[in-house]
Amino acid sequence: MDKDFIIRIWSEGNPGNILPMYLTAIKMREELGCGRISHVNIPMFGISCEDFDINSSIGGVHDRFHPNGKRYGSFPFKGLSKIIPETDAKFLSIEGLCQNINNFPMRNNFDYDNHFPFISSSKCGGGEDELVINIRGGDILDGISPLYPMIPVEFYEFLAKKTGKKNNFLWPIG
Repeated sequence: MDKDFIIRIWSEGNPGNILPMYLTAIKMREELGCGRISHVNIPMFGISCEDFDINSSIGGVHDRFHPNGKRYGSFPFKGLSKIIPETDAKFLSIEGLCQNINNFPMRNNFDYDNHFPFISSSKCGGGEDELVINIRGGDILDGISPLYPMIPVEFYEFLAKKTGKKNNFLWPIG
């Protein structure tokens, strides 16, 4: 397989939308054993991956079906990692939100703490002892997408324990 193979995400929206796509691309790169991730910009974590013009490339795979929830947002890693090396594809374009936890690298294979460091200097609301968590109330109440996942309560408990702060839930409306 070509070492210059590109894994390009459909990088639209805020970090809450881009991060799941980026994590899916990282896991896909693990499955393939190679690949350059493209079209990512998440300044708060210092992540910037150059965009490559896939339109000028001949031969590639566009995955629109899976990451948009038709199969609960599960991405077909095993199938694509078997098919892509047997083709002359120059890129994989991940074209959806990928908001299924099974799309993300396993914690024992990926150092989340180092890749996404805690930002202690953040002044984004809340008191010194609070961790402000935006639960996207406006998006949910407006019915923008029925595919927004429910995050387990245990995750919020983990955040409180990890940061030593009290969870302060922000529910923006309108």
